Amino acid sequence: MPVVTSLSDRVTKFSAKTAPDRVGTRYDASKTIAINRYADAVSLRAAVQEAVKNILSSKGVPAGFHGVYFAFAFQVLGKSFSHSGDTLSKVVAGLKAKFTAFGADPAILDQIAKLFTG
Repeated sequence: MPVVTSLSDRVTKFSAKTAPDRVGTRYDASKTIAINRYADAVSLRAAVQEAVKNILSSKGVPAGFHGVYFAFAFQVLGKSFSHSGDTLSKVVAGLKAKFTAFGADPAILDQIAKLFTG
């Protein structure tokens, strides 16, 4: 008959799996893969940030309001990894409504969305 494990049993097992000598060896073996994946993700995010910054500069948006537009862009970026086409367009429309309610200019949001939807 199976035994239901308690929280303390689970914590003990997790602690044993994450012993520094064991985790260090595993990480060292996959470090180059992890670094390459990180570099790919960061470079894409940095490119989006620069593109959004250029749009905001051309529209004269004060720096204090940039955060809302960056948040919109990064949420759309995240959704673009798992959605495309019409589905992505509908998700973007929902995010646009959300950020418009936060006070963002819909025309600027449209320009940012075009970075992802074409």
